[in-house]
Amino acid sequence: PVLLSQFIGLARDVSIESWEWAGKSVVELGCGAAALPSCVAALHRAATVVCTDGNPHILPRTQSNVEAWACAHASATRVQVAQMRWGDSTHLEQLHALVPTPVDVVLAADVLYVHENPGAWGKLLQTLLWLTGPRTLTFVTYTNRGNHKLFLKFRLRIEAHFYVAIAPPHLLHPFATPGASGRLEQHTQHVDILCLTRKATLPTG
Repeated sequence: PVLLSQFIGLARDVSIESWEWAGKSVVELGCGAAALPSCVAALHRAATVVCTDGNPHILPRTQSNVEAWACAHASATRVQVAQMRWGDSTHLEQLHALVPTPVDVVLAADVLYVHENPGAWGKLLQTLLWLTGPRTLTFVTYTNRGNHKLFLKFRLRIEAHFYVAIAPPHLLHPFATPGASGRLEQHTQHVDILCLTRKATLPTG
C-alpha cells in the first residue's frame, strides 16, 4: 500500500509537481479484510475513499478493521466499505451512491492471482473501464505466481484500453528495496506496480 501511494508520476498529462491526494476520489478493488491501500489514501487526505471487495462474508471484518484504524487516525479521511463484485452492474450502481465515476484513483493490490474463478480478470477489466476516465490513475500490483503467460495475455487486453507503465525502482518507497533498514523481510517474489491511464476513445460514425 505504501508503494501504491508513492507512484503517481508516469501517467500521461499528470504533473508530478502539482499532483496531490487531497481532493481526490479513491476506490480500492479487492481490499480483503485489511484495506491497507485505502487507509494510506485516507492518511494522504483524499476527499473520498471507498474500499470494496466482492466477498460479502469478508466485509464485516473489513468494516471492523477500518473503524479500529480510524480511531487511531482521527485526522484521516473516513474510509467507506462497499461490496463490488467485478463485472456486477448492480454493485456499480450502489457504488455510485458513495462516489461519482469516473473516480480519480483506483487501487488494486495483489488481485491478479485468481484461478478458481474463471473469467475474473476479464470482469476486473470491465470494472476498471466502468470506474475510470481519461484522467484516472489506476495502480495494480502484480506478482508472478506461476501464471505469467496468462498475465501477459491479459496485459494485451488491458493495453487495448489503457496506457501501461511499470513503476521503476527509483520512484518506489525505500522499503521496497530488499535489505532496506526497517523492512520486514519476507520470502516473496518480486512485485511490479503497474500504472494505467485510459486511452482516448475515438469517435464513431
